Amino acid sequence: MPFEKGHTYSLGRPKGSKNKSTEIVKQTVAKVAASFTIDEILYEIRGLEGRDKLNAIFHLWKFVVPIPRDEVSEDTSVDTRTAWIDKIMAVDPDELHQKIMDGIK
Repeated sequence: MPFEKGHTYSLGRPKGSKNKSTEIVKQTVAKVAASFTIDEILYEIRGLEGRDKLNAIFHLWKFVVPIPRDEVSEDTSVDTRTAWIDKIMAVDPDELHQKIMDGIK
């Protein structure tokens, strides 16, 4: 029987109810994430080099320092992140380290 516009046979999933497959995926990801200790994660990040290391730090940083909503850029494309990483990579490592340390104090 083809779909008839305006039928009342089924209303679909109730508003606000959770998608079962999405819940299963979220629970699985949470279990995988919980299986790593902080020391293991830091060990893996320390083993990264250059762009990969900065990309990992960039993604984790969002959980440490919240981005103010009024300053959030809508452009979060890979090109924008790549440009940001290129800009950081162009800075002298000692100068970058000093700027970070000055910001912490």
